[in-house]
Amino acid sequence: MIYVLYGIVILINLVANTRKKSNTIILLLSIGVLSLIWTGNIVGPDIENYISQYNYPMARLTNGGIEIIYNYLLYFFSSRGVDFYVFRYIISFAGLAVIFLSMGKIETKTHMLLVLYALSQFFLDGIQIRNFLALPFFILAIITLIKGERHWKIKYVCFVLLATLIHVSFLIYFIFLLIPEKDLKNRRMIKIHGLVSVILCMVFFFGRQYLGIIVKLISSIDLSRATSYSQVATNMGSLICILLQFAGIGVSYYNYWKVKRHNIIYGNMDCLEGRLYRILWINFLAIYLLPFSMIQLTFYRLIRNLVLFNFSSSIIAIRYYPRKYRYKFWAVLIVYLLLWQVCEFHVLNQYEVIVEPFFVFNKYIS
Repeated sequence: MIYVLYGIVILINLVANTRKKSNTIILLLSIGVLSLIWTGNIVGPDIENYISQYNYPMARLTNGGIEIIYNYLLYFFSSRGVDFYVFRYIISFAGLAVIFLSMGKIETKTHMLLVLYALSQFFLDGIQIRNFLALPFFILAIITLIKGERHWKIKYVCFVLLATLIHVSFLIYFIFLLIPEKDLKNRRMIKIHGLVSVILCMVFFFGRQYLGIIVKLISSIDLSRATSYSQVATNMGSLICILLQFAGIGVSYYNYWKVKRHNIIYGNMDCLEGRLYRILWINFLAIYLLPFSMIQLTFYRLIRNLVLFNFSSSIIAIRYYPRKYRYKFWAVLIVYLLLWQVCEFHVLNQYEVIVEPFFVFNKYIS
């Protein structure tokens, strides 16, 4: 039954994608089903840890830390006798609703985006609950950036701070404040950031003894986590993260380049071209995040949190490019999706551990 429901969500949203406008009812019903798949999961990495935190919220409150929104959210629901699985459904539905209702603001097609999400990022987000809880605030921050809203940096800082108060790792996304408000297409700046970030990655990759610098940086924020991170080495596994990030750069550049060429000839796509260029900027600056994955592979979520925008980059290009040329964008998008699936479910993680538990061990749907 659960496989059927999951398949129906995929199929209905593929059909809904053929329409010009998104259907909010279909979108929310789909989110409701996906949230139920998440909520019913009783076996998997970290689930026992999250249940323990929820049942004993005072432990996190008394230990302090900057993740005060997450801590008080646990306390608020737990102290009122709300069951953990009810709590999880509420935050899952609310979080997914905010994400996909907001993504439509950058001209992406939310039904197609939901399908791509359900086939890739959905499963890890269902395991890393706290990361997902902070994700909607980060999504809202990036949307203000991509739209190039007036004084977007002020809004961006506010949203990222809120995300950081749920999961401290989101603090690193202040790196995107380096994107200029004016003179966006300054190629010199992009080349400088690209060169510096690549050099830093090479230094940390070949000189792993320098990773202690990053550990010290983490310890200044959260000492307990820094201690555990310093005990883990990922060796060559970080190469996969590098591959995924440069694939994201390739996809976002291809989409921007094709739309730019079309705009030069036919015009009327200046706004879209600007948004695709900002997504390209984000991917270039995300190279700075790669050294964190060399400390511990779980940090690859820092680039995984950006995947929705790379998907959106392709969807935007497909939506507004002449129909007879769209197959090229579809080919790039499908290859990018397959690359993430292979790396996410078979290289960086195990399919039996990440995906199967949501379908096999569900307390609500057989």
